[in-house]
Amino acid sequence: MHRDTNPDNQNYLAQAIDNDVSSEYIDGSNLERMISSFGNHENKSLLLLAMKEGEIYGAKKLKKLFDSLQGDEPAWNINPATLLDYCGQSLAPVGLVARTEVDEDGGWGYAKTELGSKFGDVVAAQLLEFSLRNPEVSLIDIFGRTSTAKEGGSRAPSNRLKFFEELLTCELPIEPAVIYERVLHDKYNPGFFDELSRNGIITYKPRGNFTGSSFNKYAINSAKLDVLAPSKSAFVNKLYELLRDWDIETPIDSTALLAQVCDESTSKEDRAKLQINVLSVIKRLKVKGVLTSEDDSANRSQVSLSSDQYDMLADLINTIYLVQSGQSSDTDLTGRSRDCWSLVDKAKENSTVTSEQQRNEQREKLLSAFVKASAPLTFQAVYSGLEGSFSEPAARRRLNELQADGGVTVSISDDGSTIYTINTN
Repeated sequence: MHRDTNPDNQNYLAQAIDNDVSSEYIDGSNLERMISSFGNHENKSLLLLAMKEGEIYGAKKLKKLFDSLQGDEPAWNINPATLLDYCGQSLAPVGLVARTEVDEDGGWGYAKTELGSKFGDVVAAQLLEFSLRNPEVSLIDIFGRTSTAKEGGSRAPSNRLKFFEELLTCELPIEPAVIYERVLHDKYNPGFFDELSRNGIITYKPRGNFTGSSFNKYAINSAKLDVLAPSKSAFVNKLYELLRDWDIETPIDSTALLAQVCDESTSKEDRAKLQINVLSVIKRLKVKGVLTSEDDSANRSQVSLSSDQYDMLADLINTIYLVQSGQSSDTDLTGRSRDCWSLVDKAKENSTVTSEQQRNEQREKLLSAFVKASAPLTFQAVYSGLEGSFSEPAARRRLNELQADGGVTVSISDDGSTIYTINTN
């Protein structure tokens, strides 16, 4: 058993949450807490599932148990202290395991509780089976690195599930701000979509940098422009004249107007002031109907799903439904060492174990595969070109990183496949 030297931990059991296990079903609050506890990590889920009720596990016993799950050559020679942290920092606070003293000298370990056996095992097993069915994503990709129910917002598992469910039922593509505010009732957070896109959960096209033609474009209503009363401001009148002389067949934006009132001698400070004035005039002219926004849908941020992403999220929502409704079946996962090895390998890839040098080398090999093919590729075509030089989860993650960094662009074909193209610009 592990020996505790920290007196602050002696009353740890008092911190465990009292949970009702009389029900046959997992209610929403318990499910939320369990996903927050272990549902975003294959290792934590697997450890909970393997622990047996009635046994006490110290550091050495946890290590032996975890290694035995993976067969003769473990995918991850994990530190026993990490396994203790899984229990103490993730599983114990929600009552799935409890810290137990075993002798008068202060030896202690963790024991699985009735809640852990009755409900925790069901959730863990089904999430792990989902992870095996979907090798392209990990649980941390879906629920986030710090999946915390208390934080609310986009990090709460229940809100993420609502968001995924909405994506499956709404018309796509959709503007991210629209679906974010509709589901989460919160101020739009672009970083949420960046994260999910980088992890391969969604296909996200952010709006380009707001320079040049990326500003909103406007059509000029010449009839309303002609009847505008002169302004007291010479600057505003100059803009009116510029608009009257503008080719009405050509859309206009604030950048184009600004270029007409500035020259090379205009200082940065004066240019900034003039830009504010130009935008103010445009706003007033929009209200008066002189300028009308053109359709800039090609310029807007968009969220969509490839057919593979749709199937994966549908599988996730169905898995959660089966767990909550009591229809999920038992699994013999802990006896399938090859599958356990794959799950731990996936967790390792999504941890900080992979060095930046390794990641860069993997990115370079991916780009070389594109150069060799000289054509847009599906993921499977890209991966076959790597000839097994690194794992499929690693290849998917590096490809998503290249997409997020602009190294490759992504599109969805007519049949719903995700197509990757190297960016040579």
